[in-house]
Amino acid sequence: MKTIWAPLLGLILTGCGSIPEADPEAVSSFKPHQLEDGDDIGVYLIRPNQIAGSGRDYWVATDDAVIGDLENSSYVFLSLNSKENSSINTVVSMAGQNYIGLPETTGEKEYYFYSVDFTSWTPRKLSSDIGKTLVSNMEQHELDQRVRPNDGFDNLSMNPGMVDAYMERISSELIPDQKQGVVYFFRPSSTEKSMALPVSVWANDAHLGSIEAKQYFGVKLPAGKHTFYRRDGKFHALNIDVKANQYHYVELEQSFSFTGYNHNLISKGSEEVIENKEVKSWLDTLVEYAPISKAQWSERQQSHVDRGLNYLRENKPLFDKGE
Repeated sequence: MKTIWAPLLGLILTGCGSIPEADPEAVSSFKPHQLEDGDDIGVYLIRPNQIAGSGRDYWVATDDAVIGDLENSSYVFLSLNSKENSSINTVVSMAGQNYIGLPETTGEKEYYFYSVDFTSWTPRKLSSDIGKTLVSNMEQHELDQRVRPNDGFDNLSMNPGMVDAYMERISSELIPDQKQGVVYFFRPSSTEKSMALPVSVWANDAHLGSIEAKQYFGVKLPAGKHTFYRRDGKFHALNIDVKANQYHYVELEQSFSFTGYNHNLISKGSEEVIENKEVKSWLDTLVEYAPISKAQWSERQQSHVDRGLNYLRENKPLFDKGE
């Protein structure tokens, strides 16, 4: 089935809905939906008119619950509380898409507009004027508010970089020492741009980093045995005996399934045995990122990581089995 689905998806990805220019008349006459008592965020999710996938069920979720569907050429409105809600995503079959991180409360009521469609796995944030123009010319589809499991939530829990920033563009020279080694993580494979979701790497008690395609990052770790974890459509774990005064290299090897791209953790050896031309090429051609200091995280960033750590602890047997 994998060999059928991937080419089919490639064909589907060609049919994007167009985004118009802002219409001053529609903008001036627009009246936003009322928020429910206690809520401070209003989100319009807009599904442009498309031929590709127009008949497919397209589910809308807030945090861990699906609360309705989104029909082709329509929009839904979500009244949310920024203290209680932290994310939105859509789901097609069992694949989570269009992950949106909600901002932390500012004390003011705020409205946001996003275009989300069947052909893309990443949302398009719209300006207020363009969002108002689109909504003014579309039918609202009511969410049924019947709670169902969000099949994309586990993936979000283990990949918080999909809804918040944990990395910065920087080239930092990492040098191992007598007590520590350096581990580099590479994501060399290139995905369809519309499906390029960030992926995270974890240790037992920490979120190490999150990268997109054609990127890499490194971390310094105490010498000794370490286990690294990933979760997407599958559970991944890799054990490495980190040596002091040495560099170690790990590839996030790409594969594809119904839930999207998977990235397994594959050891590519250490500095002692690094005759691997691939690794040398990655160091020269991929873009280096570095984790943002934990001290700079917001409460919302910390809450996303805490959720991932809880998920990791609760599902250790599945990671160990690689299911």
